[in-house]
Amino acid sequence: MKKEKPTTKTCKHCKTEMPIDEKVCPNCGKKQPNGCLIAIIALVVVIVILALPFGSSDDTKEPDTEPTKTSKTDTKTPSEDDIQKAIEEDNTIFDLVETSENLTNTLLIAVSNTESGTTTTLDVYDLSGQTERSQYNLSSQLPKKDGTNDEYVEAAKNYILNGMMIASDMHSYLDKNKLDDLSDYKKRVEAQQNYTLPVVSARMVYLSDAGVPEDKINEILGTNSDTE
Repeated sequence: MKKEKPTTKTCKHCKTEMPIDEKVCPNCGKKQPNGCLIAIIALVVVIVILALPFGSSDDTKEPDTEPTKTSKTDTKTPSEDDIQKAIEEDNTIFDLVETSENLTNTLLIAVSNTESGTTTTLDVYDLSGQTERSQYNLSSQLPKKDGTNDEYVEAAKNYILNGMMIASDMHSYLDKNKLDDLSDYKKRVEAQQNYTLPVVSARMVYLSDAGVPEDKINEILGTNSDTE
């Protein structure tokens, strides 16, 4: 027997019976749910449920929890020989820096003495040429960069080359009497301190990275404190 299609429905809010195609309840005046929209929502829910993977929890693939393998960097403890070698190289580098400083100071004093007449212009001309060559030789005696001393060697080289250019500018000024050379000379003299600080900083880092004990570093720096 064919089931008859219902002709009435009950209001979802006040439970008043009304015709099945009524969209607004005649009693409470509230809008009734759209049967088509409800059906679509229900269909979507069913599709989503069917799309979910089924199976026991044992069949579900667990995320890979194996720790990521990282490359291990072997941390080598410096030996006494390594430390001693670093100290010797530091002595070599800093001795060259000190020699460069002494050469520059000697030239600056000579230039200053020309005002009082105790040093002649010719003396300064000869001295500046000699100083330029000596500074260049100092820069060529610096150790080669090996990955551990790069910053230190570079800072020392820049310091020495600045001293070389101070001498070069003075020598060029006296030779050609160009004010531009004199101006460059004065600027390089004023900038000398800017090249000193990187040497001191790089030196401390180099000794520390080489494994030199802190008390030994302080002892080394204290020995050269007058120069620094």
